[in-house]
Amino acid sequence: MSSEVMTPVSAWRSLRLGGQEEAGISIPTIPSGVEAQDGKVRHALGPAGEPRILLPVGMHERLPAFKESTALLVADVTYENDGRPIRFIDMMCRVGELESVFSEVAGELLKRIKGGERCRDAVGGTLADFRSLLVAPSNQEISDSEIIGLIGELIVLRSLLEINPDAWQTWRGPAGERHDFRRNFYSLEAKTTARQSDNTVSISSIDQLDAPAGGTLHLKLIVLERAVDAPITVSSMWVQVMKLASQPSKVRELLAQIGCDNPHSSTWNRLAFNLQREAMYQVINGFPRISASSFKGGRVPRGVRSLQYVIDLADAAEFELRKEAVHKFLLRIAG
Repeated sequence: MSSEVMTPVSAWRSLRLGGQEEAGISIPTIPSGVEAQDGKVRHALGPAGEPRILLPVGMHERLPAFKESTALLVADVTYENDGRPIRFIDMMCRVGELESVFSEVAGELLKRIKGGERCRDAVGGTLADFRSLLVAPSNQEISDSEIIGLIGELIVLRSLLEINPDAWQTWRGPAGERHDFRRNFYSLEAKTTARQSDNTVSISSIDQLDAPAGGTLHLKLIVLERAVDAPITVSSMWVQVMKLASQPSKVRELLAQIGCDNPHSSTWNRLAFNLQREAMYQVINGFPRISASSFKGGRVPRGVRSLQYVIDLADAAEFELRKEAVHKFLLRIAG
């Protein structure tokens, strides 16, 4: 097997088909093409075909205690090459459903080591970044509306990141703020539906369609069409977002706040969609909404604790922005 650079996924696939490094160590491996200070970084498989990555370290190097989980095994191992012992940090994914996430972990490790980090330090930093994703998936049920809502927010986030890789900082929905996206005085609320012929969207609170003080609010409508093997899923959108974001680890933390520990899991990816259409509206006076100012004296009636309602955007056509105005607004909020 040559030492050309291979992606983790292609290396594990090759190993499962019987490929391996010629004259390598005492177990089947494939070299990653990345050379660490103490030797080659290698891809390998566990006893049941689990994906692994072997990171060479010095025979007498002191290693910290790396934190394991039900999904991840981290071991200090030694193998032989022509009678010479070679020591590795052995990382193995124990949960098949997390293999896609583990491939991201392996990719990040290779990137750090190629940039000059010692394997020990690369493992510590990478595990810190991925701590929220390398957890065995829970059995929690995820509703269709949660999946659809997350896809919509990721579509918006992607469009902002295409303008500015730092625009992940505008994603405020995971923190429970009033609007999904905000930068300074500019706010954006994303509403996603899979009902093609229905322009109605649900508003969850009395102030959701109120602009921030002294600022502006826009509403983005995203209409999805459900279809088998369609290209838009939580996983596919996540991959695109991660390629664009300046600090992927920060975006992972935001995703975890939503309750999505693994964006590649079958739970979050049981639905797939095509993008039917998008529209952007400026929420200003006259836009169909209910706010505190809708009531006498500008105050919600006494005893009313919450208010949810539905609006029909067919009655908001005059507030829809043209393509040029949409781009101008996105430039402002992306920063």
